Amino acid sequence: MATGGLVIGIMGGLWRGQGPVQSSAEQSPPVGEITVPGWPNPLSVLSALTTQPAPPLDIPPLVQPQPLPPQEVWPEAPSQQPRPYFSDSGEADWVAPILEDLAQRRLIKGFPDGTFRPNDPMTRAEFASQISRLFVLAPPSVPPSSYRDVDPEHWATQPIQNAVEMGFLSGYPDQTFRPEDKITRLQVLLALASGLNLKSSSSPDRVLRAYLDADQVPPWAKTALITTLEANLVVNHPDPQRLEPNREASRAEVIAMLRQTLVYTGQLSPLPPGQSSLPDQPAY
Repeated sequence: MATGGLVIGIMGGLWRGQGPVQSSAEQSPPVGEITVPGWPNPLSVLSALTTQPAPPLDIPPLVQPQPLPPQEVWPEAPSQQPRPYFSDSGEADWVAPILEDLAQRRLIKGFPDGTFRPNDPMTRAEFASQISRLFVLAPPSVPPSSYRDVDPEHWATQPIQNAVEMGFLSGYPDQTFRPEDKITRLQVLLALASGLNLKSSSSPDRVLRAYLDADQVPPWAKTALITTLEANLVVNHPDPQRLEPNREASRAEVIAMLRQTLVYTGQLSPLPPGQSSLPDQPAY
């Protein structure tokens, strides 16, 4: 069989006009012996490339980031004082932080012209309006009242009714409320004592002896008054040793007492020491 294959291979080569087929060993010399005139031996070139050491890499030093000069730092926004809620709050600097705090919480409102008029006296109708705005207490068993001098169309009709039903205020025996009367400091404190149902077991005379004008407090009002002192509701700026019970209460004083009341009931926290300028009450 091998002889027949060799014959067929020779004959096929002769048929194509080629000589006898040579074996693979006879067809191509070793790779190292392949040379082209004018060109170097490829094996010698490859050997030279693999044996020569590679040159060291030239790595540039790391560049550390440098901080920007101060003048190139993004500038801080200019500090701006918040605009006061009331254009005249500076007329009573001692109460301005209290006014701003309550106005920011939407708990008090001023007049349509943007003022609060902190040094003006407060009327009974205005006091009822503030009470109705700040407190939502369970009303006691007080029947609805109508007053001869409070017209149904009066702007404070509903606040007056709310303040009466919650037990803060009441009318006069002649069925009047006198909404435009100026409310006194004592009336404010007695209203708070009534609405909050404050109690005390202390001796009124012992508590009131710390005040220079304690003799101006009517005997029938002493017990209720000392409950507000013990609850820290009284604000007597600038002289903490005078109660001035019969003086008309300014709008600033009333608002300060109402905020003290909100602190007492737990609805608000005291202002930070740097903001509040309320004087401490004398020890008794």
